[in-house]
Amino acid sequence: MKTTTLFFAAAAVLGTRNLRAQNAGRMKDLDSLQWRQAGAGVEMALVDGNPQSTGDFTFAMRFKAGGIIPPHFHPGETRVLVIRGEVRVGFGDEADTLHARVIGPGGFAAIPANAHHFEAGKTDAVVFLTGPGPLKTTMVAPSGGGMNHP
Repeated sequence: MKTTTLFFAAAAVLGTRNLRAQNAGRMKDLDSLQWRQAGAGVEMALVDGNPQSTGDFTFAMRFKAGGIIPPHFHPGETRVLVIRGEVRVGFGDEADTLHARVIGPGGFAAIPANAHHFEAGKTDAVVFLTGPGPLKTTMVAPSGGGMNHP
């Protein structure tokens, strides 16, 4: 009887450990990401999800001061959360950084679907960009550069 009780107690503990491991979620830090160029003075890395399929995705973006992603739009709403530094987020067909809103650490912006917008680093900055997939980025001015999704 004691052996059976011990077996079930051990199974319960091991089962709890396995359950905890399965429910641990997905964790990454900025240093472990695979960064690539995404524009002049901008790098991006996929943090989570698959931007080419349905479901949510998250990108990390690193801006150098003055780095910019020219005016573009997406078919779905995207959300920007500033982690470090300051970025400018503006709307329209021109990258008018003087009239763009400056967002600092902890700041948030929701970009409506199909809204022509741009992002630029006021300082060196890191932001998270999230939204629903599949992600498509259309540049407003074809000669204005482009984003290369990882």
